[in-house]
Amino acid sequence: MTFHDAPSPASQQQGMATRAVHAGGHRAPQAGNSTTPPIYPATAFVYDSAEELEAVIAKEQGGFVYSRWGNPTTRALEEAVADLEATGDAVAFGSGMAAIHAALLLDARAGAH
Repeated sequence: MTFHDAPSPASQQQGMATRAVHAGGHRAPQAGNSTTPPIYPATAFVYDSAEELEAVIAKEQGGFVYSRWGNPTTRALEEAVADLEATGDAVAFGSGMAAIHAALLLDARAGAH
């Protein structure tokens, strides 16, 4: 599943237990790869050029910049929750205050108090 994609019809036909096991970035195992998504403890990610980094920040290409903005581990969680809730996407936060901040900003408008 990719960002903003609806769950696949095949996923919807599976039972909750099957979806719970397979949701969240699990891919078909390939020789030499892990059977579960790895945990990414990194706080920052490296790019070969400033232009490539700029494209990631501008969301012109996929990738991660800084873990507080998102990382592959968090993305796998978001995909799993979205699949289990049968919705197009989900958002995970690093703290309750971050979630509250985002919820409040949804209604914020220029000039509002």
